[in-house]
Amino acid sequence: AVDTLQAGMKYPIGTAVVIFVAAFASISLLKIYLDENTANNAIQTAELNGHIRAGGRRTEENSPYGEARGLIKKVLSLIYNRYEFGGPYGNKFFMASNNLSPETWDILKFKLATKMLTTNSTFLMTFSGSSVTAGHDNYYAQSYPYIFKKRMSEIFAKVGIELVVHDIAMGANNCSPYVLCYESMGGSDPDFLNWEQSYNCGHDDPVFEATARLVGSSKHKGIVYYSASGAWSPSSCPASTDKVPYCAEEWTPATAGLSEWGATESDVVAMKHQLFLFNQDKPSYARFTNSFRNDYKGVGMMGFNVWEQNSHCRFKNPKNGKEESCNGIDAVEGCAMKFMTHEASLYGSDNQKGANWHPTRAFHMLRGEAIAWIFGLVLSETVQMVENDLRTKNKDNLLTEYTSFLNELTPPLPNPKRCSGLHCEHKAHCFTDYKPHYSSNMTLSELVVGTHKWDYDPATLGEWSIHYGYLDTKPQFSGKAANGEIHFKITIHHGKIFWLCGPNKEALIHADVYLDANVKLEAPSGAGGNSAIKYTPSANRVLLTKVSGADCREYSEIPAGTHVISVSTSAATPDHTSVITHLILWP
Repeated sequence: AVDTLQAGMKYPIGTAVVIFVAAFASISLLKIYLDENTANNAIQTAELNGHIRAGGRRTEENSPYGEARGLIKKVLSLIYNRYEFGGPYGNKFFMASNNLSPETWDILKFKLATKMLTTNSTFLMTFSGSSVTAGHDNYYAQSYPYIFKKRMSEIFAKVGIELVVHDIAMGANNCSPYVLCYESMGGSDPDFLNWEQSYNCGHDDPVFEATARLVGSSKHKGIVYYSASGAWSPSSCPASTDKVPYCAEEWTPATAGLSEWGATESDVVAMKHQLFLFNQDKPSYARFTNSFRNDYKGVGMMGFNVWEQNSHCRFKNPKNGKEESCNGIDAVEGCAMKFMTHEASLYGSDNQKGANWHPTRAFHMLRGEAIAWIFGLVLSETVQMVENDLRTKNKDNLLTEYTSFLNELTPPLPNPKRCSGLHCEHKAHCFTDYKPHYSSNMTLSELVVGTHKWDYDPATLGEWSIHYGYLDTKPQFSGKAANGEIHFKITIHHGKIFWLCGPNKEALIHADVYLDANVKLEAPSGAGGNSAIKYTPSANRVLLTKVSGADCREYSEIPAGTHVISVSTSAATPDHTSVITHLILWP
Protein backbone atom coordinates (compact mmCIF):
# COMPACT_ATOMS: atom_id res chain seq x y z
CA ALA A 1 0.00 0.00 0.00
CA VAL A 2 2.83 2.41 0.87
CA ASP A 3 4.58 1.61 -2.41
CA THR A 4 1.36 2.29 -4.29
CA LEU A 5 0.92 5.61 -2.55
CA GLN A 6 4.51 6.64 -3.18
CA ALA A 7 4.18 5.68 -6.83
CA GLY A 8 1.20 8.00 -7.07
CA MET A 9 3.21 11.02 -6.00
CA LYS A 10 4.81 11.36 -9.44
CA TYR A 11 1.40 11.81 -11.05
CA PRO A 12 -0.97 14.80 -11.07
CA ILE A 13 -2.85 15.42 -7.84
CA GLY A 14 -5.96 13.67 -9.19
CA THR A 15 -4.21 10.36 -9.65
CA ALA A 16 -2.30 10.70 -6.38
CA VAL A 17 -5.49 10.99 -4.35
CA VAL A 18 -7.18 8.17 -6.25
CA ILE A 19 -4.09 6.00 -5.75
CA PHE A 20 -4.22 6.89 -2.06
CA VAL A 21 -7.73 5.42 -2.02
CA ALA A 22 -6.44 2.35 -3.87
CA ALA A 23 -3.57 2.06 -1.37
CA PHE A 24 -5.97 2.28 1.54
CA ALA A 25 -8.16 -0.28 -0.22
CA SER A 26 -5.28 -2.74 -0.31
CA ILE A 27 -5.07 -2.53 3.50
CA SER A 28 -8.75 -3.23 4.09
CA LEU A 29 -9.92 -4.36 0.67
CA LEU A 30 -12.87 -6.47 1.71
CA LYS A 31 -14.30 -3.84 4.07
CA ILE A 32 -14.20 -1.16 1.38
CA TYR A 33 -15.68 -3.50 -1.17
CA LEU A 34 -18.61 -4.32 1.10
CA ASP A 35 -19.10 -0.67 1.96
CA GLU A 36 -18.43 1.05 -1.35
CA ASN A 37 -20.77 3.92 -0.61
CA THR A 38 -18.58 5.07 2.27
CA ALA A 39 -15.46 4.94 0.10
CA ASN A 40 -17.17 6.70 -2.80
CA ASN A 41 -18.44 9.45 -0.52
CA ALA A 42 -14.90 10.02 0.71
CA ILE A 43 -13.63 10.41 -2.85
CA GLN A 44 -16.51 12.68 -3.79
CA THR A 45 -15.86 14.90 -0.76
CA ALA A 46 -12.20 15.20 -1.71
CA GLU A 47 -13.17 16.15 -5.26
CA LEU A 48 -15.70 18.76 -4.17
CA ASN A 49 -13.10 20.29 -1.88
CA GLY A 50 -10.80 20.73 -4.86
CA HIS A 51 -8.20 18.13 -3.88
CA ILE A 52 -8.57 16.13 -7.10
CA ARG A 53 -7.80 17.76 -10.45
CA ALA A 54 -10.90 16.39 -12.12
CA GLY A 55 -13.16 17.62 -9.31
CA GLY A 56 -15.22 20.74 -8.85
CA ARG A 57 -18.93 21.26 -9.15
CA ARG A 58 -20.74 20.59 -12.36
CA THR A 59 -20.83 23.58 -14.68
CA GLU A 60 -23.97 24.98 -16.30
CA GLU A 61 -25.53 23.20 -19.27
CA ASN A 62 -25.08 26.14 -21.64
CA SER A 63 -21.27 26.00 -21.38
CA PRO A 64 -19.20 25.42 -24.57
CA TYR A 65 -19.22 21.68 -23.91
CA GLY A 66 -22.84 21.40 -22.78
CA GLU A 67 -23.92 19.45 -25.87
CA ALA A 68 -21.02 17.04 -25.44
CA ARG A 69 -21.96 16.35 -21.83
CA GLY A 70 -25.53 15.65 -22.86
CA LEU A 71 -24.40 13.15 -25.49
CA ILE A 72 -21.95 11.50 -23.08
CA LYS A 73 -24.75 10.99 -20.57
CA LYS A 74 -26.98 9.52 -23.26
CA VAL A 75 -24.36 6.93 -24.28
CA LEU A 76 -23.47 6.07 -20.69
CA SER A 77 -27.16 5.70 -19.80
CA LEU A 78 -27.71 3.40 -22.79
CA ILE A 79 -24.88 1.11 -21.71
CA TYR A 80 -25.66 1.30 -17.99
CA ASN A 81 -29.28 0.25 -18.57
CA ARG A 82 -28.69 -2.26 -21.37
CA TYR A 83 -26.28 -4.28 -19.24
CA GLU A 84 -28.05 -3.65 -15.93
CA PHE A 85 -25.19 -2.04 -14.05
CA GLY A 86 -27.59 -1.37 -11.20
CA GLY A 87 -28.35 -5.08 -10.82
CA PRO A 88 -26.38 -8.11 -9.66
CA TYR A 89 -24.87 -9.11 -13.02
CA GLY A 90 -23.85 -6.39 -15.46
CA ASN A 91 -21.70 -4.33 -13.14
CA LYS A 92 -19.41 -7.16 -12.05
CA PHE A 93 -19.34 -8.53 -15.62
CA PHE A 94 -17.90 -5.29 -16.98
CA MET A 95 -15.67 -4.56 -14.00
CA ALA A 96 -13.97 -7.96 -14.22
CA SER A 97 -13.79 -8.09 -18.03
CA ASN A 98 -13.03 -4.48 -18.97
CA ASN A 99 -11.11 -2.45 -16.37
CA LEU A 100 -8.17 -0.05 -16.24
CA SER A 101 -5.70 1.43 -13.76
CA PRO A 102 -5.60 4.96 -12.30
CA GLU A 103 -2.48 5.63 -14.40
CA THR A 104 -4.21 4.68 -17.65
CA TRP A 105 -7.28 6.70 -16.69
CA ASP A 106 -5.13 9.80 -16.30
CA ILE A 107 -3.14 9.16 -19.48
CA LEU A 108 -6.37 8.94 -21.46
CA LYS A 109 -7.85 11.94 -19.66
CA PHE A 110 -4.91 14.23 -20.37
CA LYS A 111 -4.59 12.93 -23.94
CA LEU A 112 -8.19 13.94 -24.53
CA ALA A 113 -7.78 17.23 -22.70
CA THR A 114 -4.77 18.27 -24.79
CA LYS A 115 -6.61 17.42 -27.99
CA MET A 116 -9.66 19.39 -26.86
CA LEU A 117 -7.43 22.46 -26.59
CA THR A 118 -5.61 21.85 -29.91
CA THR A 119 -7.02 23.18 -33.17
CA ASN A 120 -7.88 20.59 -35.85
CA SER A 121 -6.95 17.67 -33.61
CA THR A 122 -7.65 14.06 -34.47
CA PHE A 123 -7.83 10.91 -32.37
CA LEU A 124 -6.60 7.91 -34.39
CA MET A 125 -7.85 4.52 -33.24
CA THR A 126 -6.37 1.51 -35.03
CA PHE A 127 -8.10 -1.83 -34.53
CA SER A 128 -5.81 -4.70 -35.46
CA GLY A 129 -6.87 -8.30 -35.20
CA SER A 130 -8.18 -11.42 -36.86
CA SER A 131 -11.49 -12.25 -38.55
CA VAL A 132 -13.06 -11.60 -35.12
CA THR A 133 -12.33 -7.87 -35.32
CA ALA A 134 -12.83 -7.77 -39.10
CA GLY A 135 -16.47 -8.64 -38.39
CA HIS A 136 -16.69 -11.89 -40.35
CA ASP A 137 -20.07 -13.65 -40.22
CA ASN A 138 -21.69 -10.28 -39.57
CA TYR A 139 -21.96 -7.13 -41.62
CA TYR A 140 -18.90 -4.90 -41.33
CA ALA A 141 -21.11 -2.12 -39.96
CA GLN A 142 -21.97 -4.46 -37.07
CA SER A 143 -18.31 -5.02 -36.06
CA TYR A 144 -17.24 -3.67 -32.70
CA PRO A 145 -14.84 -0.99 -34.07
CA TYR A 146 -17.74 0.38 -36.10
CA ILE A 147 -20.06 0.22 -33.08
CA PHE A 148 -17.57 2.26 -31.06
CA LYS A 149 -17.32 4.84 -33.84
CA LYS A 150 -21.10 5.01 -34.10
CA ARG A 151 -21.50 5.63 -30.37
CA MET A 152 -18.66 8.12 -29.94
CA SER A 153 -18.04 10.12 -33.16
CA GLU A 154 -20.53 12.89 -32.43
CA ILE A 155 -19.26 13.25 -28.87
CA PHE A 156 -15.69 13.67 -30.09
CA ALA A 157 -16.85 16.22 -32.65
CA LYS A 158 -18.61 18.26 -29.97
CA VAL A 159 -15.36 18.59 -28.00
CA GLY A 160 -13.42 19.59 -31.10
CA ILE A 161 -11.75 16.27 -31.93
CA GLU A 162 -12.12 14.31 -35.16
CA LEU A 163 -12.44 10.62 -34.31
CA VAL A 164 -10.67 8.47 -36.92
CA VAL A 165 -11.26 4.70 -36.67
CA HIS A 166 -9.22 2.34 -38.86
CA ASP A 167 -10.09 -1.35 -38.70
CA ILE A 168 -7.12 -3.20 -40.22
CA ALA A 169 -8.12 -6.66 -38.99
CA MET A 170 -7.72 -9.59 -41.38
CA GLY A 171 -8.86 -13.17 -41.50
CA ALA A 172 -6.20 -15.90 -41.06
CA ASN A 173 -3.16 -13.63 -40.68
CA ASN A 174 0.12 -14.47 -39.00
CA CYS A 175 0.97 -12.50 -35.86
CA SER A 176 4.40 -11.80 -37.30
CA PRO A 177 5.06 -9.81 -39.45
CA TYR A 178 1.58 -8.33 -38.84
CA VAL A 179 2.67 -6.94 -35.46
CA LEU A 180 5.30 -4.88 -37.30
CA CYS A 181 2.79 -3.46 -39.78
CA TYR A 182 0.18 -1.71 -37.63
CA GLU A 183 1.37 1.76 -38.62
CA SER A 184 1.89 1.06 -42.32
CA MET A 185 -1.63 -0.35 -42.54
CA GLY A 186 -3.44 1.74 -39.94
CA GLY A 187 -1.59 5.06 -39.92
CA SER A 188 1.36 6.52 -38.05
CA ASP A 189 1.40 7.35 -34.35
CA PRO A 190 -1.95 5.95 -33.21
CA ASP A 191 -3.67 7.33 -30.13
CA PHE A 192 -5.24 3.92 -29.43
CA LEU A 193 -4.35 0.46 -30.70
CA ASN A 194 -6.59 -2.56 -30.29
CA TRP A 195 -4.76 -5.90 -30.31
CA GLU A 196 -6.83 -9.05 -30.91
CA GLN A 197 -5.18 -12.25 -32.10
CA SER A 198 -5.21 -14.64 -29.18
CA TYR A 199 -6.35 -17.51 -31.40
CA ASN A 200 -3.12 -17.20 -33.41
CA CYS A 201 -0.63 -16.11 -30.76
CA GLY A 202 -2.42 -16.03 -27.44
CA HIS A 203 0.73 -16.84 -25.46
CA ASP A 204 3.31 -14.92 -27.49
CA ASP A 205 4.87 -12.50 -25.01
CA PRO A 206 7.21 -10.92 -27.61
CA VAL A 207 4.21 -9.94 -29.74
CA PHE A 208 2.38 -8.48 -26.74
CA GLU A 209 5.42 -6.45 -25.69
CA ALA A 210 6.19 -5.27 -29.23
CA THR A 211 2.61 -3.99 -29.47
CA ALA A 212 3.00 -2.06 -26.21
CA ARG A 213 6.29 -0.57 -27.41
CA LEU A 214 4.76 0.62 -30.68
CA VAL A 215 2.00 2.38 -28.77
CA GLY A 216 4.43 3.77 -26.21
CA SER A 217 6.65 5.20 -28.94
CA SER A 218 3.74 7.01 -30.60
CA LYS A 219 4.24 10.78 -30.49
CA HIS A 220 0.61 10.94 -29.36
CA LYS A 221 1.24 8.85 -26.20
CA GLY A 222 -0.90 5.94 -27.36
CA ILE A 223 -2.96 3.47 -25.34
CA VAL A 224 -3.07 -0.27 -26.05
CA TYR A 225 -6.24 -2.34 -25.65
CA TYR A 226 -5.65 -6.11 -25.47
CA SER A 227 -8.81 -7.90 -26.52
CA ALA A 228 -9.18 -11.67 -26.11
CA SER A 229 -10.34 -13.29 -29.34
CA GLY A 230 -12.83 -15.82 -28.06
CA ALA A 231 -16.59 -15.70 -28.12
CA TRP A 232 -19.42 -17.44 -26.41
CA SER A 233 -23.07 -17.52 -27.32
CA PRO A 234 -26.24 -17.74 -25.19
CA SER A 235 -27.77 -20.14 -27.72
CA SER A 236 -29.48 -22.17 -24.99
CA CYS A 237 -31.18 -19.11 -23.47
CA PRO A 238 -34.89 -18.51 -24.12
CA ALA A 239 -36.10 -15.82 -26.48
CA SER A 240 -36.65 -12.35 -25.10
CA THR A 241 -40.05 -11.43 -23.76
CA ASP A 242 -39.30 -7.72 -23.87
CA LYS A 243 -40.92 -5.41 -26.40
CA VAL A 244 -37.48 -4.85 -27.91
CA PRO A 245 -34.74 -7.34 -26.91
CA TYR A 246 -32.03 -5.79 -24.77
CA CYS A 247 -29.42 -7.03 -27.27
CA ALA A 248 -31.04 -5.23 -30.22
CA GLU A 249 -29.38 -2.19 -31.77
CA GLU A 250 -32.68 -0.30 -31.64
CA TRP A 251 -33.11 -0.93 -27.89
CA THR A 252 -33.07 2.12 -25.61
CA PRO A 253 -33.94 2.66 -21.95
CA ALA A 254 -37.21 4.21 -23.16
CA THR A 255 -38.25 1.07 -25.05
CA ALA A 256 -37.89 -0.84 -21.78
CA GLY A 257 -39.67 1.81 -19.74
CA LEU A 258 -36.48 2.66 -17.80
CA SER A 259 -35.32 6.00 -16.49
CA GLU A 260 -32.14 7.48 -17.87
CA TRP A 261 -29.05 6.97 -15.74
CA GLY A 262 -27.91 10.37 -14.55
CA ALA A 263 -24.16 9.86 -15.04
CA THR A 264 -23.62 12.56 -12.42
CA GLU A 265 -20.23 13.51 -11.08
CA SER A 266 -20.68 11.20 -8.10
CA ASP A 267 -21.89 8.39 -10.42
CA VAL A 268 -18.73 8.67 -12.52
CA VAL A 269 -16.53 8.76 -9.43
CA ALA A 270 -18.20 5.63 -8.07
CA MET A 271 -17.71 3.76 -11.35
CA LYS A 272 -14.11 4.91 -11.59
CA HIS A 273 -13.42 3.68 -8.07
CA GLN A 274 -14.82 0.24 -8.88
CA LEU A 275 -12.79 0.00 -12.07
CA PHE A 276 -9.62 0.76 -10.11
CA LEU A 277 -10.56 -1.68 -7.38
CA PHE A 278 -11.12 -4.57 -9.81
CA ASN A 279 -8.00 -3.60 -11.75
CA GLN A 280 -5.91 -3.69 -8.59
CA ASP A 281 -6.98 -7.29 -8.02
CA LYS A 282 -6.61 -8.47 -11.65
CA PRO A 283 -6.25 -6.30 -14.73
CA SER A 284 -8.57 -7.47 -17.48
CA TYR A 285 -5.50 -7.53 -19.75
CA ALA A 286 -3.29 -9.44 -17.27
CA ARG A 287 -2.97 -12.54 -19.45
CA PHE A 288 -1.29 -10.52 -22.18
CA THR A 289 0.94 -8.27 -20.08
CA ASN A 290 2.09 -10.20 -17.01
CA SER A 291 5.62 -10.63 -18.34
CA PHE A 292 6.35 -6.91 -18.81
CA ARG A 293 3.52 -4.73 -17.46
CA ASN A 294 5.28 -3.54 -14.31
CA ASP A 295 8.19 -2.17 -16.38
CA TYR A 296 5.95 -0.19 -18.74
CA LYS A 297 4.33 2.29 -16.37
CA GLY A 298 4.25 4.96 -19.05
CA VAL A 299 2.13 2.94 -21.49
CA GLY A 300 -1.60 3.16 -20.96
CA MET A 301 -3.14 -0.32 -21.01
CA MET A 302 -6.71 -1.58 -21.08
CA GLY A 303 -8.29 -4.79 -22.22
CA PHE A 304 -11.31 -7.03 -22.64
CA ASN A 305 -11.24 -10.64 -21.46
CA VAL A 306 -14.30 -12.45 -20.15
CA TRP A 307 -12.10 -15.33 -18.93
CA GLU A 308 -10.02 -13.26 -16.48
CA GLN A 309 -10.82 -14.27 -12.87
CA ASN A 310 -11.27 -11.48 -10.32
CA SER A 311 -11.73 -11.92 -6.57
CA HIS A 312 -14.15 -8.97 -6.42
CA CYS A 313 -16.39 -10.78 -8.87
CA ARG A 314 -18.44 -13.21 -6.76
CA PHE A 315 -20.99 -15.81 -7.83
CA LYS A 316 -22.57 -19.00 -6.54
CA ASN A 317 -20.95 -21.88 -8.36
CA PRO A 318 -23.78 -24.15 -9.59
CA LYS A 319 -21.46 -27.16 -9.49
CA ASN A 320 -20.81 -27.06 -5.74
CA GLY A 321 -23.19 -24.42 -4.41
CA LYS A 322 -20.32 -22.34 -2.98
CA GLU A 323 -19.67 -18.63 -3.44
CA GLU A 324 -16.46 -18.19 -5.39
CA SER A 325 -14.52 -15.64 -7.39
CA CYS A 326 -15.65 -15.41 -10.98
CA ASN A 327 -14.86 -14.17 -14.46
CA GLY A 328 -17.12 -12.29 -16.80
CA ILE A 329 -18.89 -15.37 -18.14
CA ASP A 330 -19.57 -16.63 -14.62
CA ALA A 331 -20.84 -13.19 -13.60
CA VAL A 332 -23.84 -13.22 -15.94
CA GLU A 333 -24.90 -16.64 -14.57
CA GLY A 334 -26.03 -18.11 -17.85
CA CYS A 335 -29.25 -16.43 -18.96
CA ALA A 336 -29.78 -14.25 -15.88
CA MET A 337 -28.90 -10.92 -17.51
CA LYS A 338 -31.63 -9.59 -19.80
CA PHE A 339 -29.11 -9.12 -22.60
CA MET A 340 -28.48 -12.88 -22.63
CA THR A 341 -31.41 -14.12 -24.66
CA HIS A 342 -31.59 -16.34 -27.73
CA GLU A 343 -31.51 -13.27 -29.99
CA ALA A 344 -27.99 -12.51 -28.73
CA SER A 345 -26.80 -15.84 -30.18
CA LEU A 346 -27.69 -14.88 -33.75
CA TYR A 347 -25.12 -13.63 -36.24
CA GLY A 348 -25.61 -10.66 -38.51
CA SER A 349 -25.15 -12.83 -41.61
CA ASP A 350 -28.14 -13.31 -43.85
CA ASN A 351 -28.80 -16.81 -42.49
CA GLN A 352 -27.98 -15.68 -38.92
CA LYS A 353 -25.29 -18.37 -38.64
CA GLY A 354 -21.53 -18.17 -38.19
CA ALA A 355 -18.35 -19.83 -36.91
CA ASN A 356 -18.43 -20.40 -33.17
CA TRP A 357 -15.13 -18.53 -32.73
CA HIS A 358 -16.65 -15.36 -34.17
CA PRO A 359 -18.70 -12.99 -31.99
CA THR A 360 -22.37 -12.76 -32.83
CA ARG A 361 -23.92 -9.45 -33.85
CA ALA A 362 -24.92 -8.73 -30.24
CA PHE A 363 -21.51 -9.60 -28.86
CA HIS A 364 -19.83 -7.26 -31.33
CA MET A 365 -22.12 -4.59 -29.94
CA LEU A 366 -21.14 -5.56 -26.40
CA ARG A 367 -17.43 -5.28 -27.22
CA GLY A 368 -17.86 -1.92 -28.90
CA GLU A 369 -19.95 -0.57 -26.05
CA ALA A 370 -17.45 -1.87 -23.50
CA ILE A 371 -14.81 0.43 -25.00
CA ALA A 372 -17.35 3.26 -25.33
CA TRP A 373 -18.20 2.85 -21.63
CA ILE A 374 -14.60 3.51 -20.58
CA PHE A 375 -14.22 6.43 -22.98
CA GLY A 376 -17.55 7.89 -21.93
CA LEU A 377 -16.62 7.85 -18.24
CA VAL A 378 -13.19 9.38 -18.87
CA LEU A 379 -14.60 12.01 -21.23
CA SER A 380 -17.22 12.97 -18.67
CA GLU A 381 -14.48 13.79 -16.18
CA THR A 382 -12.24 15.37 -18.81
CA VAL A 383 -14.88 17.78 -20.10
CA GLN A 384 -15.64 18.92 -16.57
CA MET A 385 -11.95 19.43 -15.80
CA VAL A 386 -11.33 21.48 -18.96
CA GLU A 387 -14.43 23.60 -18.40
CA ASN A 388 -13.48 24.38 -14.83
CA ASP A 389 -9.85 25.16 -15.62
CA LEU A 390 -10.74 27.43 -18.54
CA ARG A 391 -12.59 29.67 -16.12
CA THR A 392 -9.37 30.80 -14.53
CA LYS A 393 -6.61 29.94 -17.02
CA ASN A 394 -5.59 30.94 -20.51
CA LYS A 395 -6.17 28.23 -23.14
CA ASP A 396 -2.54 28.16 -24.31
CA ASN A 397 -1.20 28.04 -20.78
CA LEU A 398 -3.63 25.30 -19.89
CA LEU A 399 -2.54 23.27 -22.93
CA THR A 400 1.07 23.61 -21.77
CA GLU A 401 0.07 22.49 -18.28
CA TYR A 402 -1.87 19.45 -19.51
CA THR A 403 0.95 18.48 -21.89
CA SER A 404 3.39 18.62 -18.99
CA PHE A 405 1.14 16.33 -16.94
CA LEU A 406 0.87 13.90 -19.86
CA ASN A 407 4.63 13.83 -20.37
CA GLU A 408 5.06 13.14 -16.67
CA LEU A 409 2.67 10.21 -16.92
CA THR A 410 4.45 8.73 -19.96
CA PRO A 411 8.21 8.45 -19.34
CA PRO A 412 10.51 6.91 -21.99
CA LEU A 413 10.19 3.22 -22.72
CA PRO A 414 12.45 0.75 -20.88
CA ASN A 415 14.75 -1.64 -22.69
CA PRO A 416 12.95 -4.60 -24.28
CA LYS A 417 12.40 -7.66 -22.11
CA ARG A 418 11.24 -10.36 -24.53
CA CYS A 419 10.70 -8.88 -27.97
CA SER A 420 14.30 -8.41 -29.11
CA GLY A 421 13.76 -11.14 -31.70
CA LEU A 422 11.32 -8.72 -33.36
CA HIS A 423 13.98 -5.98 -33.13
CA CYS A 424 11.48 -3.99 -31.09
CA GLU A 425 14.12 -1.61 -29.77
CA HIS A 426 13.60 0.25 -33.06
CA LYS A 427 10.40 1.02 -34.94
CA ALA A 428 10.00 -1.17 -38.02
CA HIS A 429 9.03 0.10 -41.46
CA CYS A 430 6.70 -2.47 -42.98
CA PHE A 431 6.05 -2.48 -46.72
CA THR A 432 3.04 -4.55 -47.74
CA ASP A 433 0.07 -4.32 -50.08
CA TYR A 434 -2.20 -6.08 -47.57
CA LYS A 435 -5.48 -4.25 -47.05
CA PRO A 436 -6.99 -2.32 -45.37
CA HIS A 437 -4.04 0.00 -45.93
CA TYR A 438 -4.67 3.53 -44.71
CA SER A 439 -1.15 4.94 -45.08
CA SER A 440 -0.59 6.75 -48.35
CA ASN A 441 2.70 4.90 -48.83
CA MET A 442 4.49 1.94 -47.18
CA THR A 443 3.37 -0.46 -49.92
CA LEU A 444 5.44 -3.33 -51.24
CA SER A 445 4.64 -2.29 -54.80
CA GLU A 446 6.35 1.08 -54.39
CA LEU A 447 9.69 -0.62 -53.71
CA VAL A 448 9.76 -2.52 -57.02
CA VAL A 449 12.33 -1.21 -59.52
CA GLY A 450 13.12 -2.24 -63.06
CA THR A 451 11.19 -4.82 -65.02
CA HIS A 452 10.15 -8.31 -63.97
CA LYS A 453 7.95 -11.21 -65.05
CA TRP A 454 6.52 -12.10 -61.66
CA ASP A 455 2.74 -12.23 -61.27
CA TYR A 456 0.91 -9.71 -59.11
CA ASP A 457 -2.38 -10.76 -57.53
CA PRO A 458 -4.29 -7.63 -56.44
CA ALA A 459 -6.69 -9.83 -54.42
CA THR A 460 -9.75 -7.82 -55.31
CA LEU A 461 -12.74 -8.08 -53.03
CA GLY A 462 -15.08 -10.93 -53.88
CA GLU A 463 -18.88 -10.94 -53.89
CA TRP A 464 -19.02 -12.19 -50.28
CA SER A 465 -16.79 -9.36 -49.04
CA ILE A 466 -18.60 -6.73 -51.06
CA HIS A 467 -21.98 -7.95 -49.84
CA TYR A 468 -21.00 -7.75 -46.17
CA GLY A 469 -18.71 -4.75 -46.49
CA TYR A 470 -15.46 -6.47 -45.51
CA LEU A 471 -12.21 -4.68 -46.31
CA ASP A 472 -9.47 -7.29 -45.79
CA THR A 473 -7.55 -8.68 -48.77
CA LYS A 474 -3.99 -10.00 -49.30
CA PRO A 475 -2.32 -8.87 -52.54
CA GLN A 476 1.00 -10.59 -53.29
CA PHE A 477 3.81 -11.10 -55.78
CA SER A 478 4.45 -14.65 -56.96
CA GLY A 479 6.89 -16.27 -59.34
CA LYS A 480 8.16 -19.62 -60.55
CA ALA A 481 11.63 -20.55 -61.76
CA ALA A 482 10.80 -19.43 -65.28
CA ASN A 483 9.75 -15.95 -64.11
CA GLY A 484 13.28 -14.82 -63.35
CA GLU A 485 13.99 -12.12 -60.78
CA ILE A 486 12.09 -9.31 -59.11
CA HIS A 487 13.93 -6.27 -57.73
CA PHE A 488 13.24 -4.06 -54.70
CA LYS A 489 14.87 -0.81 -53.63
CA ILE A 490 15.74 -0.69 -49.91
CA THR A 491 17.45 1.81 -47.62
CA ILE A 492 19.50 0.67 -44.63
CA HIS A 493 20.79 2.94 -41.89
CA HIS A 494 21.86 1.42 -38.57
CA GLY A 495 19.64 -1.70 -38.68
CA LYS A 496 21.89 -3.84 -40.91
CA ILE A 497 19.02 -6.29 -41.44
CA PHE A 498 15.83 -6.70 -43.42
CA TRP A 499 13.05 -9.27 -43.51
CA LEU A 500 11.49 -10.75 -46.62
CA CYS A 501 8.19 -12.48 -45.86
CA GLY A 502 5.70 -14.77 -47.49
CA PRO A 503 2.39 -16.24 -46.28
CA ASN A 504 4.02 -19.49 -45.06
CA LYS A 505 7.40 -21.14 -44.60
CA GLU A 506 7.31 -22.74 -48.08
CA ALA A 507 6.85 -19.39 -49.82
CA LEU A 508 10.54 -18.42 -49.89
CA ILE A 509 12.25 -21.72 -49.14
CA HIS A 510 13.83 -21.88 -52.63
CA ALA A 511 14.48 -18.16 -53.08
CA ASP A 512 17.98 -16.72 -53.47
CA VAL A 513 18.44 -13.04 -52.67
CA TYR A 514 21.18 -10.87 -54.20
CA LEU A 515 22.38 -7.50 -52.89
CA ASP A 516 23.48 -4.75 -55.25
CA ALA A 517 24.96 -2.34 -52.71
CA ASN A 518 24.83 1.45 -53.02
CA VAL A 519 23.74 1.26 -56.61
CA LYS A 520 22.81 4.55 -58.30
CA LEU A 521 19.27 4.73 -59.56
CA GLU A 522 17.55 7.48 -61.49
CA ALA A 523 14.71 9.26 -59.70
CA PRO A 524 11.23 8.05 -60.70
CA SER A 525 9.38 10.40 -63.00
CA GLY A 526 5.65 10.61 -63.54
CA ALA A 527 3.37 7.59 -63.37
CA GLY A 528 4.79 4.26 -62.49
CA GLY A 529 6.78 5.29 -59.43
CA ASN A 530 9.84 3.19 -58.68
CA SER A 531 8.71 0.57 -61.16
CA ALA A 532 9.55 3.10 -63.89
CA ILE A 533 13.17 3.18 -62.73
CA LYS A 534 15.48 1.31 -65.06
CA TYR A 535 17.69 -1.19 -63.30
CA THR A 536 20.28 -3.62 -64.58
CA PRO A 537 22.09 -5.79 -62.02
CA SER A 538 25.74 -4.83 -61.67
CA ALA A 539 28.72 -7.18 -61.72
CA ASN A 540 29.34 -6.35 -58.06
CA ARG A 541 26.17 -7.77 -56.59
CA VAL A 542 26.54 -10.62 -54.11
CA LEU A 543 24.42 -13.54 -52.94
CA LEU A 544 23.25 -13.02 -49.36
CA THR A 545 24.12 -16.01 -47.19
CA LYS A 546 23.47 -14.69 -43.66
CA VAL A 547 19.84 -15.74 -43.56
CA SER A 548 17.53 -17.27 -40.95
CA GLY A 549 13.82 -17.71 -40.32
CA ALA A 550 10.92 -19.38 -42.10
CA ASP A 551 7.74 -17.40 -42.96
CA CYS A 552 9.89 -14.27 -42.63
CA ARG A 553 13.51 -14.69 -43.65
CA GLU A 554 15.97 -12.37 -41.95
CA TYR A 555 18.97 -11.20 -43.95
CA SER A 556 21.76 -9.73 -41.82
CA GLU A 557 25.11 -7.92 -42.12
CA ILE A 558 23.68 -5.51 -44.67
CA PRO A 559 25.78 -2.34 -45.10
CA ALA A 560 24.26 1.11 -44.72
CA GLY A 561 23.08 2.77 -47.90
CA THR A 562 20.51 2.57 -50.68
CA HIS A 563 20.55 -0.81 -52.35
CA VAL A 564 18.66 -3.08 -54.69
CA ILE A 565 17.84 -6.62 -53.63
CA SER A 566 16.89 -9.17 -56.27
CA VAL A 567 14.84 -12.25 -55.48
CA SER A 568 15.60 -15.17 -57.75
CA THR A 569 13.76 -18.50 -57.91
CA SER A 570 15.99 -20.14 -60.50
CA ALA A 571 16.94 -22.85 -57.98
CA ALA A 572 13.32 -23.88 -57.42
CA THR A 573 11.64 -26.83 -59.07
CA PRO A 574 9.61 -25.78 -62.12
CA ASP A 575 6.26 -26.19 -60.39
CA HIS A 576 7.19 -24.43 -57.11
CA THR A 577 5.74 -20.94 -56.62
CA SER A 578 7.58 -18.40 -54.48
CA VAL A 579 5.46 -15.69 -52.87
CA ILE A 580 6.38 -12.31 -51.37
CA THR A 581 3.93 -10.37 -49.20
CA HIS A 582 6.05 -8.12 -46.93
CA LEU A 583 9.42 -6.44 -46.80
CA ILE A 584 10.41 -5.16 -43.34
CA LEU A 585 13.16 -2.59 -42.73
CA TRP A 586 14.60 -1.09 -39.56
CA PRO A 587 16.12 2.01 -41.14
